[in-house]
Amino acid sequence: MRQELEPENIHLRFYSDNNIAPTGQIGPLASVTKYREALYNQLGLHKMAIKGCDILEVACGTGENSVYVASNSPASLTLLEPNPMGFRLTHELYGGLKIAHTAPHIIPSRIEDFHPTRQYDVVICENWLGASTYDRKIFQKLLALCKSGSILITTVISPTGILSNLLRRILSTRIASKLPDDEVLEVLTALWSQHLNLLSGMTRRNSDWVIDNMINPAYLGISVTPTDIAAEVINEFDIHSTYPKFTQDFRWFKTLTDLKPKTAEMHFRNQYICNSHNFIDAKLTPFSGQIALNEKFESTCRTLFYAVGFWEKSVGLEREKYWLKIAKLLKKIGSQIQQIYEPEESTAMGRCISYVVDEHVNIEAIGSCEKFGRWFGRETMYMSILRR
Repeated sequence: MRQELEPENIHLRFYSDNNIAPTGQIGPLASVTKYREALYNQLGLHKMAIKGCDILEVACGTGENSVYVASNSPASLTLLEPNPMGFRLTHELYGGLKIAHTAPHIIPSRIEDFHPTRQYDVVICENWLGASTYDRKIFQKLLALCKSGSILITTVISPTGILSNLLRRILSTRIASKLPDDEVLEVLTALWSQHLNLLSGMTRRNSDWVIDNMINPAYLGISVTPTDIAAEVINEFDIHSTYPKFTQDFRWFKTLTDLKPKTAEMHFRNQYICNSHNFIDAKLTPFSGQIALNEKFESTCRTLFYAVGFWEKSVGLEREKYWLKIAKLLKKIGSQIQQIYEPEESTAMGRCISYVVDEHVNIEAIGSCEKFGRWFGRETMYMSILRR
C-alpha cells in the first residue's frame, strides 16, 4: 500500500513554512567536492562526462554539492532551488566561491514551473521526490528533460536500510507528543546527538539532521526503492550504476544488446533482493542472502514505513489502530531478523526494537545504548540511468 500525500511537494512546504534549509554541509568545501567526485565516479559521471555538457540540478539545497560539477567546466549549469532560504544560501555560496568554476544560473523555481526549451546532458535530483503520485509525475518530467545519451542521477531508499532510523522516528514522535512544540528540537537533538556523534563521515549539523529526518513530515513519503525506479524507466533508460553497488552481470559482451528491457528489469530486481539484507547496517560485512527471506523482510519493513506515516497523521481511535499495527509489524520484523542475521546481531537489533514498543520511552537508556547508537543502515542509495 503506497502512502498518498497532499498534491504538492511536502519538503518544500515544510522548509518554506519554517524558513529553513536543513541541508547545509559542514566542514571544508574541499572535503565535500572530494567525496562528490568519488561518488560521481562510481555512478559514471566522471570529469570528462561533465566538461562541455549542459547540466541541470533540481532542488540543489544550499548548493555545496553542486560545486564539484561547477568546477569541472560544464558548458552550462542550471540550479533550481524552490526554497527561498536554500536559494539565498546558494547565491551566497557562489558569490564568495574562490575556485575556478562555471557560473551557474540559479533559478528560484519549482520543477513544476520550469519550462526550458532544451534538454540536458546530465540531470541530477537528490533527496527531493518521494513516493506520492504527485512526485512520481514530477519525476516523469525530469526524464523528459534528458536528451538521448544523457545521464540522470537520483536517490532511492532501501526499506531495510532505513529501519534503524525509522525506529528513531517512531521514538521521536512518541517523545514529541509529550513536549511543548518549542522544546521538541532541543530534546530530540540532545538525544540523537549521542548516536550521531558515533557516526563517522557526518556532514550535517545534528540539529539539521533531526529536523529533516525526525520532524519533517516529508520523510515518511520518501520510500522510493531501486526497483521502483527500474520499473518506471526501463522502457526508455538503461540502469547504469548504483551506489552501493549490488549487481553483477556475466553476459558475453557481444550479447549486451540482446537483453530485453523487462528481462533487464527482472535481473536488476533479483540482484537487489539478493543483497537487500546487507543494507540494514552500514557496518555489516556483506554476505549472501536468500531471496525468499529477503523479499519478505523488505516487504515487512516497507509496510512498517507506511504504517508509521498513517499513525503520525491519525488521531484518536484511528491512531491507536495504527499503533497496534506498528507493534505487530515490529514483532514480525524481530522474528525475521532472527532468521537472517547472526545471533549477536539479531539480539542487538531486537533490543533496539524493544525500546520502541516499551510502554514508557526511556530517553536515557536509548541515548546511552551503544548498539543502537552505532546502528545506521545504508538508507540513501544513488542510481544513475542512461537515456537510450
